[in-house]
Amino acid sequence: MPEDASERTSRNEDCKISKSQLLRFIEAKFQVADRDQDGLLNITELSNFLRFVSHPDLRSFASWDRFR
Repeated sequence: MPEDASERTSRNEDCKISKSQLLRFIEAKFQVADRDQDGLLNITELSNFLRFVSHPDLRSFASWDRFR
């Protein structure tokens, strides 16, 4: 059964995030990628970080509220 436009719009409105939420999320992922916690990413850490950014696990986007 096709959904009507108002249902799609409502769901799309729920999926919005702020710039500050996105930046905090990316910073948290940087910290996870920085295995030796030196504030810098070596080539292996950078590779893992970029892989996440280019192919994110969308399940991790389910909890944006913790980045507010």
